[in-house]
Amino acid sequence: MSDATETVIAAEAPPAKKTDVKLLRWTAFLLIIGLALEAIAVAALSPTTFVPFAFIGAPCILLGMLLYLVHVVRELKRTKAL
Repeated sequence: MSDATETVIAAEAPPAKKTDVKLLRWTAFLLIIGLALEAIAVAALSPTTFVPFAFIGAPCILLGMLLYLVHVVRELKRTKAL
């Protein structure tokens, strides 16, 4: 590979921003909290555990997945793959 080709490749994909790292941290945090609440709710097996299972755990997981999808789309646009 010549130096000119390496320069072009490096210019196409700038380094990730700090906001991307923060977004991934929030994504991981929401997914871990959601999965922990789901595991506790399933382990307890009582009717009252449905509330944290359905109204806290599931939205945390859904929001975490949506934030991760936003991150993936941003990365694909940044590298001009999308």
